[in-house]
Amino acid sequence: MPRRTPRSCRSGASRPKQAGACRTPGASACASATRATRTTDVDSLSASVEKYFDWLSLGYSLNTAKVSDISDPHFGHLLRAAHDYGEGSRVALVVGFGEEAETVAPGVIQVTDAQSVSLAGLHWTSTAWGISWEAGWYEQGDLYDRIRVRVGLEHRF
Repeated sequence: MPRRTPRSCRSGASRPKQAGACRTPGASACASATRATRTTDVDSLSASVEKYFDWLSLGYSLNTAKVSDISDPHFGHLLRAAHDYGEGSRVALVVGFGEEAETVAPGVIQVTDAQSVSLAGLHWTSTAWGISWEAGWYEQGDLYDRIRVRVGLEHRF
């Protein structure tokens, strides 16, 4: 049975919301197990650093993936700028770029250039209710482009 890479440590710029996946003040890193397909293994490692200022936090994540059939590792980068305000409200801009290994057929992994940008936020209107939102764009080589717009309602219990 194939082992899956933990979602918080998967490589790739395609997932801007993961920029803060390893949330500890200062610097953080996480390593993942090998992700196996029928004939190919993908080893991945993710490391991030985040610096907090009075009204802003800046972060950088480096994601690397090594496909067993390809000798060179592939790298993805995420840059994040976020502003926290009020009681838990926030807005963040995340930019991603690099290479990503994607399974395109059983046992077939293709490495493509990937780039993305996302603007997201959460605004608490009261102690119990908030509005979340996100707008983003992602391109993975010639495989596909994705535009995402999302609005949500948050509730604290």
